[in-house]
Amino acid sequence: MGLGLRLGTAALAACASACAFDKSVLCAKVPSPPVAAAYSVEVRFVGVGGFYIRRGSQAILTAPLFSSPSWLSVGVGQIATKPEKAPSWLRKVGLAETDLRGVTSILAGHGHYDHLLDVPSVYPLVAPDAEVFTNLSAKRTLAGYETGPSETHVPNDKVIPLDDQAVAYDGDPAGRWQWLVDEKDPAGGIRMLALKSEHAAQFELFGERLSFWEGERVAAAASPPRKAAEWPQGQVLAFLIDFLDPVAPHPVVFRIHYADSASCAPCGLVPHRLHDDRPVDLLILNAGGSESMAGYPKEMIENTCAKHVLLGHWENFFEEYEKPEKLAKVPGIDRFLKRVQESPPDACLPAPGWSFSYPIGPASGTCAWTAPAAAKQRACGCRVGPDGKCGFANP
Repeated sequence: MGLGLRLGTAALAACASACAFDKSVLCAKVPSPPVAAAYSVEVRFVGVGGFYIRRGSQAILTAPLFSSPSWLSVGVGQIATKPEKAPSWLRKVGLAETDLRGVTSILAGHGHYDHLLDVPSVYPLVAPDAEVFTNLSAKRTLAGYETGPSETHVPNDKVIPLDDQAVAYDGDPAGRWQWLVDEKDPAGGIRMLALKSEHAAQFELFGERLSFWEGERVAAAASPPRKAAEWPQGQVLAFLIDFLDPVAPHPVVFRIHYADSASCAPCGLVPHRLHDDRPVDLLILNAGGSESMAGYPKEMIENTCAKHVLLGHWENFFEEYEKPEKLAKVPGIDRFLKRVQESPPDACLPAPGWSFSYPIGPASGTCAWTAPAAAKQRACGCRVGPDGKCGFANP
């Protein structure tokens, strides 16, 4: 493991543990909707990149992290998922195994350990035959859990790579939607569109932006990975999630955009061919690494025309979550929150376990945002320059 990684993880751990936590930045806690709430969507933050999303009995999950290996283990040691921590985690975030039994899909936008490590411990708890939607590199990493103990078993045929299905801003979404719940379901269908995105640098140290675990795994893992570097990134994805009305012609009644990582336009944005369709009702932003993306999140907020914003991946994830007052923020979060709140709507930091209820219904307008011509030249994944601006494919 390189010196940069050791310094980066040490810097993050030191700041996350030393920075005073101001509870006023936390969202106001909102009660969960009733179990049979067919006319609302519940979104519960379950830590780091994890969100439990439910309409009535239908549920999906973005990949959570609860094993929380220490910064020292991540930097120079070994890491592993801890299935024995799952019951405690569920209790702390207000979920039960019966809640997870309704989860038919798990979404993970890239292969880093902090997004994927605990999927093998969660998968045995979700609905039978649930599918994991991610990238090809992550599928190969999860192949290491094909055999082994039942509490960390992931059937690799249930891991669906979306690299070839992901749509760029200028791409055509037709034929690229994945059905998470069939549109003929009596409660209404749920569909998902994978969007080509990119990953921000994890750390900035002495003026240098440091990115770790890039690239992808080229062959299936024969056993569970034991080092953070063995969880390479792969193609980064964002997700557009649509809840449809059960009544034909099945219009979209609620739209979520989940940004799995900070990115610059046009990466991870809603394709322009959907802008005459429905605006985004809820934008879920990833706050980690946001300091290295100068146009984030303003461009994404404008692109989605979002009505509501929630921020995830903002808390120190090197320690097991206990309770809100013991949370610590990763570096740059205060500045990021200020930048988000400069663009309506207001946003805040949810504590793990807090849930929010959003009414569903017909669209109230369209979204007319157009990407700047310069942004369209970018190839997703270009490095950010020393000035904080996003690189271009054709400088």
